[in-house]
Amino acid sequence: MVDLDDNVMIFLYEYGSRQVKNSSERYWNEYNITMRTPDGADHKITGTMYCGDDRVNIDDAYIDEVLTALKGEGNVMFRIENADRTVESYLIEVATSNFAELYNVQTGQ
Repeated sequence: MVDLDDNVMIFLYEYGSRQVKNSSERYWNEYNITMRTPDGADHKITGTMYCGDDRVNIDDAYIDEVLTALKGEGNVMFRIENADRTVESYLIEVATSNFAELYNVQTGQ
């Protein structure tokens, strides 16, 4: 999900339909993410699921990199791994298809 403030978030699901949430009121979860672009390049990025949240927020330093990849052509793969519990990982494939066109319409670019 990308909002109009250029925040990039990823919702995680386990077992097909169970949404992953951070139920802690004190701690946030950090994620190590490998983004593979259609040219086969791996990009190391990070994300955070804040207290009580239900999405991994891509950290600010990597937002432009992710948006650039999504505006390109082909599929972008994300391997998302909980930094504290490396046995917890997710693999997501995003078909970029018309992302750039829709993004430009929504943001007025």
